[in-house]
Amino acid sequence: FFCSSLLNLVGAFSPPSCVRAMRRGVFFDFDSTITTPIKIPRFHRHAVADRPDIFAAMSGEEILANFGGRQRIKRLAALFGALQAAGCELFIVSIGFRDPCILPHLRAVGLLDYFPLENIYGQDSAELQRFNFVKGRLIATLMSLRGWASQDALFIDD
Repeated sequence: FFCSSLLNLVGAFSPPSCVRAMRRGVFFDFDSTITTPIKIPRFHRHAVADRPDIFAAMSGEEILANFGGRQRIKRLAALFGALQAAGCELFIVSIGFRDPCILPHLRAVGLLDYFPLENIYGQDSAELQRFNFVKGRLIATLMSLRGWASQDALFIDD
């Protein structure tokens, strides 16, 4: 609900009071949260970040479509920018592959600059592997390292 509400508000976006008060961290999943996976007919599969072979073969238009199109990318950029302006540190924690999939596709659509590279985790990240791919355990550790309480962060996942 919250993720949908945030994305629907983007346009003339003013972060909800719970985000303004938080001013700490927002953790996003990648597939079906930042992206809206499309089916790639030649692969007979949806484009998700656990398939580097599919991600590497996607055209620029397919990448745009996988993020929901140009308009949705603009809305995501507005959302990420508003969250940063509210003082939030942004993260991606995904079971997808960080280096061959998530990073190049974020770069291709102009969204990579909203996420410090050290705040992007995928199944090829040693940190997520250390926690047996349990996103919540990694997030709890990152929060603890920053001195954040549970009310200081939000995890948006599908």
